[in-house]
Amino acid sequence: MDYKKYNDNELIYMVQENDEYSTSILLEKYTPIIFKLSNEYYKKYNGCIYEMDDFYQEALVSFYKALYTYDNTKNVLFYTYVIICIKRALSSFGRVVFNSKNKDDSVDITELEYCIEDVLENPITRESYKELENIIKDVIFSLSLEAGAIIELKINGFTYKEISKLLDIPISSVEFKSRRARKLLRNKVNAYYCK
Repeated sequence: MDYKKYNDNELIYMVQENDEYSTSILLEKYTPIIFKLSNEYYKKYNGCIYEMDDFYQEALVSFYKALYTYDNTKNVLFYTYVIICIKRALSSFGRVVFNSKNKDDSVDITELEYCIEDVLENPITRESYKELENIIKDVIFSLSLEAGAIIELKINGFTYKEISKLLDIPISSVEFKSRRARKLLRNKVNAYYCK
């Protein structure tokens, strides 16, 4: 199937009208992302009693839910929405796995991550982290829709090749727009910390 000739919003509209062909097109397009995120969370919770397939199934279920709950009037791209849905589902699943493995010593995984940050003596406090997050969001929203999408995907760990395939634009455009956006982001962060 050649999913490049289809727009995500059109396909999602058709999916919500119970069109199986549109569902299969979107699944083919997003399978590499679903697999990548599943693998990432499987490695994060390495040594657990569940297999990679269990994480993949969780991600797949979340993908299908996202198809039916996505609302294009919210001014958010579908790929952003689906990535957030999958990450939340995998985080929840990972916490369940982690807690079931360590029933005696039930430590919340989010608390564990903050402890690790404290041990590393990270100079960025939680307040300044929130401010930095707001700067990044401001920069993303100030860019064109395509450039903002590129930066958001890059922040989420996607390669230029994967971004190019997902957004249906040449790799050279992805690299150029990414460099430009990173420069803008660097200038805003520098200006924030040098005031």
